Amino acid sequence: MPRIEAVIVRTLETKPPDATHWSSRGMARACGLSVSTVQRIWRAFGLQPHRLETFKLSTDPDFVAKVRDVVGLYVTPPERAIVLCVDEKSQIQALDRSQPMLPMRPGQAARWLAKRPRWHVHLTPTSSSWLNQVERFFALITERKIRRGIYRSVAALRSEITSFIEHHNSHPKPFRWTKPADDILRSIERFCAYNSPNKA
Repeated sequence: MPRIEAVIVRTLETKPPDATHWSSRGMARACGLSVSTVQRIWRAFGLQPHRLETFKLSTDPDFVAKVRDVVGLYVTPPERAIVLCVDEKSQIQALDRSQPMLPMRPGQAARWLAKRPRWHVHLTPTSSSWLNQVERFFALITERKIRRGIYRSVAALRSEITSFIEHHNSHPKPFRWTKPADDILRSIERFCAYNSPNKA
């Protein structure tokens, strides 16, 4: 995780001496990593240095409180509690579908949670999917299975994903969050100051 954090911080807060933005090759040389590793990290966290507008900062009015809340769950979870990260995995598609996809009915999640009072929902800030640990796992699935695969049915796609998860779970390597919330907030503050249009 420290190496991942180093790539993210360097991408957001610095520029190479001879260019306006980092290339994957330049970042790989600077960090002592392979180009493919840098590319995986950037994809996992939605970073595209060649397009500054893709660094979309959250306008969530509760951004700071939510960052501290979510990171606090990772670093020091409540005693005898299980922290689960949940999200949808977009950009997965088979060439045909056996049945139409239906959206969740309004209130369906709320009715489910109402029956489970011991479950507590903690939301990441808007435009901050990088804060959700499951995004890193989604990046692994995309990189190692989905990106180069061709699936002609939902069943085939589901089988490949299930196979990947079973193999991964047979030798699990937990993701460990190490950066405190205040460090993250300071990094974001520096990024905003560094990229401010009013900067002299």
